[in-house]
Amino acid sequence: MNHKHIAVSDEMLQRLTLLGLTPTFTKINEIYNPRDGSQIGWAGVDVDDPTPSFIEGQSTYAAVTQYLADTNNVEEQDVFWRVVKKEQKEGRVSYTLCDEGAAFDLAQPMFVYIHNVEIVRLYGDFDNKSKWLDDVLIDMRTDIDEYAAFQNKEFYSVTLSPIEENPCMAGMIFDTGFHFFNAVGVVDDAIREVIAEVGSWMKHRASNTVGYKANVENNGGRGSMMDEMVFMDEKVAIGVRNIYGIQPVIGNLEITLGANEKSHQESFSISLNLLPKFSTVVNNNQDILKVMHTELVRLMGEQVGSDKRDPYLMLLEAVLSEDYEDWSSMLTRSFVYALFSTAEGDDDYKIEHVRKPITTLAELQADKDHIQQAAISSLVDIMGDFKTLRDELAAAKSAKAFVDRFQAGLADPNDIIYLYDEHRKEINDYAKQVTNEKGCETLTFFTFKELADKFNCNLDDAAIGLYEPFPTGLQTSDQDPYFDIRRAVANIAINTAMERLYDECA
Repeated sequence: MNHKHIAVSDEMLQRLTLLGLTPTFTKINEIYNPRDGSQIGWAGVDVDDPTPSFIEGQSTYAAVTQYLADTNNVEEQDVFWRVVKKEQKEGRVSYTLCDEGAAFDLAQPMFVYIHNVEIVRLYGDFDNKSKWLDDVLIDMRTDIDEYAAFQNKEFYSVTLSPIEENPCMAGMIFDTGFHFFNAVGVVDDAIREVIAEVGSWMKHRASNTVGYKANVENNGGRGSMMDEMVFMDEKVAIGVRNIYGIQPVIGNLEITLGANEKSHQESFSISLNLLPKFSTVVNNNQDILKVMHTELVRLMGEQVGSDKRDPYLMLLEAVLSEDYEDWSSMLTRSFVYALFSTAEGDDDYKIEHVRKPITTLAELQADKDHIQQAAISSLVDIMGDFKTLRDELAAAKSAKAFVDRFQAGLADPNDIIYLYDEHRKEINDYAKQVTNEKGCETLTFFTFKELADKFNCNLDDAAIGLYEPFPTGLQTSDQDPYFDIRRAVANIAINTAMERLYDECA
């Protein structure tokens, strides 16, 4: 969509380009009046606030004072107010918040105001005007801009998609489902929400994602760091674009401030699935193959054992491949290293992790603790097959959604009995581990208390149900007085494992 009338800042558009993303704005027909529920009154617009009237020769200050006394029964010093002026151009309405002392437009006199008690409630202070003035003015401008957007029927959603499409992820778009008015600041905030969704996707759900980290030196103090630091991801993005003619999608940007206020750490992720195919990269600059070959030789030198492939053959297969998911982790590491190190010319970069697609149950269970392995096996048993589980992980938007969907899919509430009977040792070990690691003053204590309250028992009984060995064989509440507590503990353990599973593998 043409950005001509969209209130997105030039800085945000530039940022999106650096991140490798392009926005698409879609108009939403179902619209609400943003004046409903606003804490800022608007004389001359709101239904319950009629247009101010003038006596001949009366000043704006006197008219506001009289208006507030007549309509709100308050004195002028009890509110903070500003004059608003209306304009209409090219069929669109706009409003301007005027500076202090501005006179009314006599044809359409109006002003916005907020009571002092609301300033204290919303901003925590009133006596020190410097602490709240800028925030109040921003909120007033947002209010009048959103109302102008309402009148212009400019209510949108925004999606972000890669500037360049990869065959692996054709048509990939990111969307929070958030709708917003076309107002200064509001549009940028909505885009930031979707940028965060891109980062979350890379961190939790995307396959073929590489995490990168670097140390960044800053000569200013901590307070000026955000203004003075040249962000690593921006430098890399510009370098990659200039050298290879492609635009990587960068997400999950994080900054860790150093203790000495000068040495900071920055990290970000890229997903190879959002890059154009490798042959395009090579065609734009074949020198990347030389750097990759050198890095492959170095990585192979660190590899233990004799199972080493010819790096030239690996590079040939990479050029012929249309799908980065076919690559090994070693080839992926050499590619990202070559891409970033040549673009930036800095050896401080370190690859934190390489996330590859999980294709087997064994891969999913690798390096997981016993309770998590038990949860995975149980999920596969209940869902039917590993592919269904993997699809559920990819489709869920949060750990809670994943767990809720699993619980809703249980064929029988007593399936949880099957889970804890199958894995009672792992669940028991988990409960003991929680007790040892967290201590009774934290997680375990609150688990005891929750169980005691739920089953109307004392903390000792809850503790027995939490971590004493399970009886042999499938039990019932008639055979085991702690049966319901054990089932609840199993539920907590399995759900916790599934949430962790989602965070690590989704």
